[in-house]
Amino acid sequence: FTIDREGKVTWSGELLNWASIEERVKAKETSFKNETASIRADKSTPHGTVIQLMDILRAHGILKFALDVDPGKN
Repeated sequence: FTIDREGKVTWSGELLNWASIEERVKAKETSFKNETASIRADKSTPHGTVIQLMDILRAHGILKFALDVDPGKN
C-alpha cells in the first residue's frame, strides 16, 4: 500500500477509495493469514491516515506491518 499526503491510497499501483479498500481486503481475508502488509507513506502523510489503513487491515486478520517512510524534500 502507498498513501500520499492527501490520503489517497494505492494498492499494487491501483488507486482505491477507503470503502473499496475495506471490500477488497475483506474479499481476500482468508488468503492474508500470516502475511505482512507493506505500507509506504511520505513524511507529509498524516499519522492518523496510516493508522486508519492499519486498523482496516487488522480488522481482517493482517497483524504484521512493514512501514516505509519517504522523507520527502527538505
